[in-house]
Amino acid sequence: MGPNGEDLPDYAKVQGILIGVVAAFVVIITIIGPEAHGKKFEDEPVGVAATIERERLERERKEREERQLESSEVSEKGDVKVKEGSTKETV
Repeated sequence: MGPNGEDLPDYAKVQGILIGVVAAFVVIITIIGPEAHGKKFEDEPVGVAATIERERLERERKEREERQLESSEVSEKGDVKVKEGSTKETV
């Protein structure tokens, strides 16, 4: 009760319920989440440099695929014929 006898909301109960729900959610997600047992995180590139490297590799892969498509013809049967003077690259 407030100083003038009016009812006040019970914020402590609401906050306690909220914290309990969040804690339960964290426990459940932790239990069902993926486990990276044995994963070597030190070998994974991180940060801006890793993002730039991934983008560069993806760009190079797309360019290789485009060159392969330009240097070959696909018949309606699905046979690939390599044009004269072009080489076939493998990934």
